[in-house]
Amino acid sequence: MNKQENTQNKYIDDLIEQKKPISIFLISGIRLNGCIIGQDRYTIHLDGKISQLIEKSSISTIMPEQNTNNKNPNKKRHQARS
Repeated sequence: MNKQENTQNKYIDDLIEQKKPISIFLISGIRLNGCIIGQDRYTIHLDGKISQLIEKSSISTIMPEQNTNNKNPNKKRHQARS
């Protein structure tokens, strides 16, 4: 398993453990909402209005609805001033 797979799996495992609601954007532009309840090397199991098995190769972005940074969840981001 390479470093990219370890980072990806850890991120997804954290979302599963925390049961965070997320949005998955597919390469085709479709947005799927729900909670990730499982994964393997090639797929993610998403539970939302319906249960779906999504191929990882079709995913563009996974976006949690809340901050997943466990180190400091209250940390505010600074915006650049123009």
